[in-house]
Amino acid sequence: MSESVTGSVPPQARAERKRHGLSRALGLGSAKLGQVSGRMFQAINDYYPRWVLYPTLIGVILGNTIEAGADLGGMAAALNLYVPVPGPWLCLGIAIIVLALQVYGSYVLIRKVFRWLALVLLAYLWLHSSGQPGGPEVHANSDPELAHSPADAGDAG
Repeated sequence: MSESVTGSVPPQARAERKRHGLSRALGLGSAKLGQVSGRMFQAINDYYPRWVLYPTLIGVILGNTIEAGADLGGMAAALNLYVPVPGPWLCLGIAIIVLALQVYGSYVLIRKVFRWLALVLLAYLWLHSSGQPGGPEVHANSDPELAHSPADAGDAG
């Protein structure tokens, strides 16, 4: 790249790009290792000592568990905007539904479910970008018990 192009990029953006580049390189290396061998941990076991295999296995298990928990928490928080059920109960319900889909459902069923969920997500993004008020604001403003008078604003302090 020429200096004129790189000179216009702020240093923070260049550092961010380098960080993402390392993350991409690690992900690509891991994917290639699994793709070439078909079994990533078997390849690590074949070509590296055990002290490399076990920390890698524990790290992948921990990372996947944390990511799955974060995904369940995010889905529960999003659903909690529309369903007045405590978050932990929603998390448990979503986990049971996902587990049942994986154990009892076919790949075709899971694909259909995720197609509809993706469509709903795109519709939500479209509605959000249209500038119209979302569900929680509309419901809060239409509930007479939640409506506040201008005199209530002075009682806050």
